[in-house]
Amino acid sequence: MRFLIGIVGLGTNPHSRCFEDVARALAAALRELGHEVEYANPEAKPGRLILFGANNLMDDPQNPQIPADSIIFNSEQLAAIADPSFFMQNWVQYRNFVVWDYSQTNIKALRKLGIQRAVHCPIGYHPSMSKIA
Repeated sequence: MRFLIGIVGLGTNPHSRCFEDVARALAAALRELGHEVEYANPEAKPGRLILFGANNLMDDPQNPQIPADSIIFNSEQLAAIADPSFFMQNWVQYRNFVVWDYSQTNIKALRKLGIQRAVHCPIGYHPSMSKIA
């Protein structure tokens, strides 16, 4: 299978860089499993999009369409949000997507919102994360 890794706001929002390490590790792990992986860009060949930072699209007035077969990778701590009502209301727009989430607690919260295809995808170490030999 061919995957595209996308990070919302990369290059325009400095906070989006927080997703890079997890995205790099996921890309490396998928390659080891025999998949083709490329970072999403306008010249990329088609593939199934794995999107990091989708919550940043909620505030975007132009809110681009996400392909229907995309996977949303959530790494927000839903239980730690002081007033989650706005955030949670906006998550409902992703109810038809597969959502990968690092937290079992988040999975429960997402399922209460009707996101039934939430899958636990714990974050772990991959050698590609090491930068110093």
